Amino acid sequence: MKNRSDIKWLINQLRKVSLKWRGRGECLRNTPRKEKVVGKYKNGNPKKLVYYQCNSCNGWFRTHEIEIDHIFEVGKFKDWDSYVARLFCEPDNLQVLCVSCHTKKTSRMNRLVDKLVRDRIEL
Repeated sequence: MKNRSDIKWLINQLRKVSLKWRGRGECLRNTPRKEKVVGKYKNGNPKKLVYYQCNSCNGWFRTHEIEIDHIFEVGKFKDWDSYVARLFCEPDNLQVLCVSCHTKKTSRMNRLVDKLVRDRIEL
């Protein structure tokens, strides 16, 4: 990699690929869920809505209202081996969070990292 923009591009591509990682599917399958029948298809099969339980607030949310979160953050890029290992982790390092809880967790983590950086600079 010759420059920073190449690294950013490749990290972005890895993030996209990680959305299809088997660990994410296993995490969803292991998460408590409820199914609600809301009608029938033309072929007679039941039409269902699936709700997943947020690991933080314990609320129930539809698929588009949840995110798969790394319990131990992927963090900043340091080197390819450690970044890929953290990104493509096993399901026991993943959890289902609603969008709101995921936003709060990410904000907390960003504030903590910013504080650590500031404290380190002041030393």
